[in-house]
Amino acid sequence: MLANLEVITFMTYSMIFSTIFLFIINVFFAERFVGFSSQAWVSLAVQGVVCQLIAWLLISYATKNMRATRVSLSLLSQAIFATILAAIFVNEKITVVQMVGSIIILVGIATTFYEKAKPAIQ
Repeated sequence: MLANLEVITFMTYSMIFSTIFLFIINVFFAERFVGFSSQAWVSLAVQGVVCQLIAWLLISYATKNMRATRVSLSLLSQAIFATILAAIFVNEKITVVQMVGSIIILVGIATTFYEKAKPAIQ
C-alpha cells in the first residue's frame, strides 16, 4: 500500500484514525481531557511531535524506500538506544545481559544487510 501512496498522505490518514480511535477509548474509560498543568501539555506536545510524528514519518519513508525486512529488523535497535539513553539521562545501569542482548540484536541486523554475491550468468 505504501508504495502507491505518499508518506505524508499515509501518515495523515494514520494519525486521523488513531486520534479518533484513542478518543473513543478515552471516552469509554471516562478519562479526563482537561485540567493538566502547562508542563504536562508541553511534555505531551513534544512526545507527540518527536516520538510520533517525526519518528513515524521517518519509519514510513524508510519502509517505502528500503526493503521492509531491513526496516523492521533495524527497528529492533530501538531497545539498544533506549538503554543507552536511560543510562545517560536517568542513571540506569546497563547489565551484562543487556550488553549481550544488544550485541545479538546488532549482529542480527547486520546479517540482514549482508548480501551474497550473485553468480555470473554464463
